[in-house]
Amino acid sequence: MITSFATVLALGVNPLQAKILGAPVKIDTVKVQKLSVNSRATSNGKKDDEAEVYVLKFQQGNSFVPANCITLHFNVNVGTNLEKFTWSQPAAKFGTAEYRTLHFASKGPSCGRGVMAMFVNLDQKPDKKIDSTSDEIACTFTTRAIGKGKYIGRIKAFSRKLKTSINGEFTFTLARS
Repeated sequence: MITSFATVLALGVNPLQAKILGAPVKIDTVKVQKLSVNSRATSNGKKDDEAEVYVLKFQQGNSFVPANCITLHFNVNVGTNLEKFTWSQPAAKFGTAEYRTLHFASKGPSCGRGVMAMFVNLDQKPDKKIDSTSDEIACTFTTRAIGKGKYIGRIKAFSRKLKTSINGEFTFTLARS
């Protein structure tokens, strides 16, 4: 269940540039969804370790099921405010000590923080299947408030494994549903 969403109002002075599976793609729509409280990520069901989940979708066109799209699943601490938010993570190999240090707040079972997965689909790909990875995703993501419920977002993310990148600035408004 989605409790809020955002779409691009206008591209900033640094328009979004993207490659999906190595092919340049024009991105003209961004959707930022904050999943409901019931969809929070938890560690083995423990409420003492949970994260709020945002889904950032960079796509071509406004279709519900876009042909060309980069989707990032992003976990943040519960109660994180987007008025002035910054996250930066280097690419780290899944399952390594470096990955665990970057993404997990505590020792033992823990609900990760940061970009936990990247999904991509490219219309030109013959099988049109969606590829994904949780491995070696680098990302810098910042937001700042520019008005009541309005934000500027800046993203630079890439996955060498998927030959996919997104870089640029966008404006969005969060709306409650």
